[in-house]
Amino acid sequence: MDAIDRHNRYAMIQRVKAYWLQGVLADSLHGADLIDINLAYRPEAVGATATDVSVAQKWQTAVYDTPIPTETSITELFEKANRELLLLGEPGAGKTTLLLHLVTSLLASAANDEQQPIPVVFNLSNWQIQQPLDKWLVAELSHTYEVPSELGAAWISNNQIILLLDGLDEVERDGREACVAAINQHHANQRGVALMVTARDHDYHELTKRLHLNQAVFLQPLTDSQIESYLVSRGLIGTDLQTVLQADSGLRELARSPLMLNIMALAYTQQSLDMTASPTNRKADRKRLFEVYVSQMLTYRSSEIAYQPEDSIRWLAWLAHRLSQTNRTMLFVENMQPNWLPRPQQRGYADRLKLIIGLACFLIGMLGGVLGVPAHGWSALIVGGSLGAFAAVWTALSGRLLVRSRANWYKIETVEMVSVSLTWVGLGFVVGALSGLLLGLLIGFLLNWLVGVTAVPWWLLCALWIGIDLAVEFSLVRGEVKMRTTPGEGIEYSKRYGVLISGVVVVVTAVLPLLLLGLLNMAGMGVNWSATTPWIISMGLYLGLMSGLAYGGLAALQHRRLLTVFCRDGVLPADPIHFWNYAAERSLLRKIGGGYTFIHALLLDYFKQISQSE
Repeated sequence: MDAIDRHNRYAMIQRVKAYWLQGVLADSLHGADLIDINLAYRPEAVGATATDVSVAQKWQTAVYDTPIPTETSITELFEKANRELLLLGEPGAGKTTLLLHLVTSLLASAANDEQQPIPVVFNLSNWQIQQPLDKWLVAELSHTYEVPSELGAAWISNNQIILLLDGLDEVERDGREACVAAINQHHANQRGVALMVTARDHDYHELTKRLHLNQAVFLQPLTDSQIESYLVSRGLIGTDLQTVLQADSGLRELARSPLMLNIMALAYTQQSLDMTASPTNRKADRKRLFEVYVSQMLTYRSSEIAYQPEDSIRWLAWLAHRLSQTNRTMLFVENMQPNWLPRPQQRGYADRLKLIIGLACFLIGMLGGVLGVPAHGWSALIVGGSLGAFAAVWTALSGRLLVRSRANWYKIETVEMVSVSLTWVGLGFVVGALSGLLLGLLIGFLLNWLVGVTAVPWWLLCALWIGIDLAVEFSLVRGEVKMRTTPGEGIEYSKRYGVLISGVVVVVTAVLPLLLLGLLNMAGMGVNWSATTPWIISMGLYLGLMSGLAYGGLAALQHRRLLTVFCRDGVLPADPIHFWNYAAERSLLRKIGGGYTFIHALLLDYFKQISQSE
């Protein structure tokens, strides 16, 4: 393993640790103690032969759970299954938490032994039907962990990744059978791959196909003694909550889920849990319990409430709806796109961007015209206005910012790293200068003929301007995206690069022509400075603006405009990152590196239902 491979491996280990262990496992619900879960073997849930069952037979298949000794860790179970394991459980049973305990152990092994594969968690909710699993895994490594596609493909094909596939039940219902088939196909093609899948027990047993893995384990519901021990550890054994759970069988059944028990305890510490459960409608009870939990999380520490609870609920419901529409469970600010707007608004959003940029082009052209009036008379205004209007219309219709760079009005493409290839600077300048020379001769002839603007060496200026344009476009290369550690980091980098590149191009475009014209003047070739300088200033500002937009500025402008529309429509506050951090502090969202996710898939479902009912 060479130095580059070792560096990539170390970076990925740190990335998984930051995303999942520091961001999720260490930030458990208000620091609540983790509850020991009883496990049992469920061998009939997996297998490559007799375990694929028909719809008619599946509920007739007997389920025989073999208890597993409580001292057996999830790592031991994974190794005993030869690293092929299915983890089943009811909603909120602790599947993801147990999976992350496995990540902790496997990550330590990978850090100590570079021959060990790296454990990586993939959310299956993002899988698209008919998508081969290996292609999807590479895309997820790129999207979620920012691993270059070529490197990700090498890791997958060489079994350097332990695939921890979380949430088979979160795949669209019509696509779950196909997802199982895709996992089985990848498992068959990629011999020796280490693989673990989590799924809700009920949803998995509704499928007619089974995963072809070595073993399956089931997370059993909490027992009465486990519930009591948990309440003792939280200091709630002598409270009304204990009395309510003893008297209400419906609530008691909900409390057998670690997540629900955790939420009951958290809600009760803020306010008495005043609800009566129904033994026949656990879904409705869960909804009411989440209502209590969300209400208490948004209103505790009343002196620190930054947003009205009804606004917070509306914003979170909208976020849950958008994440579900895009088959994502994690939000990165950089992934917010114009297609999150209703379709009729997307055209208006793009038109407004074109108008803003077009107006800037026109004003720059007019500036050159105003500055040129002393030397050229009022005809300079006609030239400046015409050039500015032409640049505005050309940009809007063609989408071109520079000679080669194009604007994607309907997609925000961040620029998070830019490197300079010096070998291409000269080539780009030469090609541009030759093209600009011919264009400059034509422009000079036309302007002299049409409006009498003379005494400007257009042949030289155009050669320099287009040479600088192509030197920029040939030499600037968007580099590898780095790991985002703070929300909105990609947008911030885009803004910085846009401003930096714009400033450099303005300076170069202004200074270089002035230097060359000064040399010509020294050589005896008289230069009319008052006639030429206005157009140098105007073109420097124009090229600076367009270069800045092409290399990050447009992404920052699009993002700012998108947030303005969302805020106007009432679906997000003016500063969404501040709000999401606020929601994370109140245990509704969880901040993971540069992104956010709901603390649990059930809470995401709850807010999604709210959005659907509005």
